[in-house]
Formats: sequence, structure tokens, C-alpha cells
Amino acid sequence: PSGNSWQLDNSIKGQQMSGTVPDFNVGLFYKTKDLYFGFSTTHLGGFNMEDLNIQNVHHYWITAGYDYDLSSDIKLRPSVLIKSDASSSIMDLNINALIKNTIWGGLTYRFGDEIAPMLGYQHPFTDGSILRIGYAYGITTSVIGNYSTGSLDLMLNYCFKISKPAPVEKSKNPRFLASLFFFCIFFCLRFSFLIAPFNFSNSSWALSRSSGTNTIISSLSILYSVYIFWQF
Repeated sequence: PSGNSWQLDNSIKGQQMSGTVPDFNVGLFYKTKDLYFGFSTTHLGGFNMEDLNIQNVHHYWITAGYDYDLSSDIKLRPSVLIKSDASSSIMDLNINALIKNTIWGGLTYRFGDEIAPMLGYQHPFTDGSILRIGYAYGITTSVIGNYSTGSLDLMLNYCFKISKPAPVEKSKNPRFLASLFFFCIFFCLRFSFLIAPFNFSNSSWALSRSSGTNTIISSLSILYSVYIFWQF
């Protein structure tokens, strides 16, 4: 900023202006127990706000880190962050140590711009979530340091674990299937004996035998029906 009045800025066409354009960002993050890697880009499509004389420029972000166990209580965690718009780039190198999975401290160096010591605390919960609180003080090493006394950064972070829902298990009772099978057999036998008098002679002996057999089959069918209901 030059300090001149906004009326002298040719990119501003009026006192009140507005505009709307779509904006798309995309990213990818991969993590294992000890290693992580991420890549993202912003302002896909490069849509311009011509009325406001504003052009959206692509920005690219690359990050990677690794956790190395120095001992059972100390874990060393180096990482790198690269930011670029394809014309200029900035790289941050960071290293910090995590002590007993609770207190961490380290240092970040941004090439040609800043060095920042940091300190933090994290509290893991029994459900797998983690609460983190951090503080950093940035000391400017570029020419801007002649006009700046540094910067303060506060960080509050909460990560919660998303549990995968348990699969629904379905099972069939073999005793119920066997009972249903025998019930079908006895039902068919009972039906066949019901129509038997029409195939035999009309003698009283045939009717008597058919009626007696139907009584037995009916009784067995009722018993198996009760058994099936009890199994179900």
C-alpha cells in the first residue's frame, strides 16, 4: 500500500462494487502411523471478477511429515510445508519433539522470512480424540523486521475419532428350517389323505381308515406348528 487515496487507484472503479464468481478447491491427504503427506490447490478454474478487476490465481500447498521414536517417551517430528503460486514459493521447515505424548516444543524456519519457536500441550481422551493447545512467536528475519516486532500465534485443535459402524450379522436357525421342512411334509401327507376317499371306493372301511389317518396327521401337524412357533 502506498498510502494514497483509493480514488487514485485505477483498479477500483467505484465506491461501492460487488461481484460473484464460483470458486473450487481440492486436496488430498494420506496418513499412516508414522508418515503423512498432503497436497491441495485453490481457485480451480481461474474465474475472474472483471467488474472488480480481480483475478483468482492458483495456489499450491504441499506438506509432509514423519514421526521418529527417539525413545519410549520422546518422539521427534520433522515436517515441511511448501506454498507456491507457480511464480514464487515459500518453504517452511519444522521440527518438534513430543514428550510422553503430552508436551511438545520445537522450531519453525521460513526461508528468508521468519524463525518461530513454539510450545504446546495435548491431551488424549479414552475415546481416541485429542485436544491440542499451542503457542508460537514469530521473529521476522527479512527487511520487514525493521518495521515489525514479530507475531504471536495461538492454536486450538480438537481431533475426534470416527468409528466405523459394526457390520450387521444375520444368521438362520437350522432348527427352525428343519421344523419348517417337516411341517411341509406332514401338511402334504395330510392333504393327500383328505383327497384319498374320493380316489378309493365309498366303502365304510376306506372312510374309516382315511378319517383315522387324518386325525393322526392333524395331531402331528398341530404339534409341529407349536414347535415351530416356540423355535421362532
